[in-house]
Amino acid sequence: MNIQCPNCKTEYKIDDARIPDKGIYSRCKKCQNKFFVKKETKPSKKDQDGKWVECPECGFTQTSSETCKHCGAHILKSTGSVKERIQTEKETPDKKEDVTAEGKEKITKKSDISDQEKLIDQYVEQGDQENAAKLLLETITKFAGEKNFTKAEELRDKLYEVAPMALNEIVRSGEIIEEEKSRVMDKNHLETWARLFNTLTTDESNALYFAMKTKAFKAGQPVFEQGQLDSNMYFIKKGRFQMVYYDRFGLQEAVLKELTPGDIANDDAFFSFTVCTTSLVAVTDAEMFFLEKNILTEWERKYPGIENKLRDFSRLFEKVGDLIQKSGLQLRGHKRVKISRDAMVQPLDNSGKPLKSPHRVSLFDISAGGVSYGFKLNKKEDASQLLDSWINIQTVYQNQTGKHKINSNGKIVAVHLQPFDESSVHVQFEELLAEQIIIDIGHETLTV
Repeated sequence: MNIQCPNCKTEYKIDDARIPDKGIYSRCKKCQNKFFVKKETKPSKKDQDGKWVECPECGFTQTSSETCKHCGAHILKSTGSVKERIQTEKETPDKKEDVTAEGKEKITKKSDISDQEKLIDQYVEQGDQENAAKLLLETITKFAGEKNFTKAEELRDKLYEVAPMALNEIVRSGEIIEEEKSRVMDKNHLETWARLFNTLTTDESNALYFAMKTKAFKAGQPVFEQGQLDSNMYFIKKGRFQMVYYDRFGLQEAVLKELTPGDIANDDAFFSFTVCTTSLVAVTDAEMFFLEKNILTEWERKYPGIENKLRDFSRLFEKVGDLIQKSGLQLRGHKRVKISRDAMVQPLDNSGKPLKSPHRVSLFDISAGGVSYGFKLNKKEDASQLLDSWINIQTVYQNQTGKHKINSNGKIVAVHLQPFDESSVHVQFEELLAEQIIIDIGHETLTV
């Protein structure tokens, strides 16, 4: 039998015996286009009996019916003579016109595009990339116009997959989605965050804008609390908030800053792996935009430039550590001592029972309140799992009376990734060590 590539129209001869009954995909040697080939068969008995018919509008083959299940057009059954079929058509011209109009309206004026998507799949199966691309562009345009950008972008990904050479449709679909997004963006929002949005491309601006979610707060309601896990980055939209810092025992507190529209909060936890170092409380009824941390993973693939621009923007604001220092309180309540020795770390569940096997680590420094150590870790997913988990850590030190053991439970409060070196893990002890232990370790380190 003869077949033809639907892309470049090159014709080939192929042996019918090589084609399975269900058909097969073939690749054009000239343009490398992949298309579907079906074996030429004589009409089956059930076709001749009129149980299967082809829609005259969209070409979909289906069981015998008065109307097409896909486009709603009127279908003439293929039984009887040509004369009888023509006579049937003459007797029901109005019905055909009415049903066809209704079917087309169902597709063109409503957002239920499932029938069009089925037709797209049929074109793909037949290897008809041209019509598949055209119909995909039409469907993308409808969803984008209805502000269903998630569905529009999903179909654009499908367009890339099924018709990679349809460059006009691919480019145009992207333009349509971005144009529709730009139309619904709040100008006041863009003006408030102009220092950020002015650094972004149009695609990046749209991606950032539509990734932001909103949340309202009543006066006195906390947004996040010191020591807790919250990895969202917050953008003040309306009202006033206070950033508060407490010492470890809750004996002293300081209002570090009052935040108003245009300010940001919790960017440290958003870009790294750490618990919240301050608390944020609404002073008035207020509203915020926020970004969830997992959006960074999505941006790595689609918009790799956004994260660095967002980091640069966050550096325009005074850092939490500097605010704490100005307040007269200390971010670290205890003196840290450099230390270089091994320790055994045992992961624990929330009840304090051992999980997995213990592993050996190298300590970096220690204080009465906590310890940091190095650990081979370079995946963000692994760092995220470690954060806020409990461990038991054991090591030894020596003073004038001999060797002594440190055996303490603690919670991991920060993980700093180092792609080409040991990452640092920071632990806060459940109970403070005696200050004398830290003094002895310091003397031992100086002696060594």
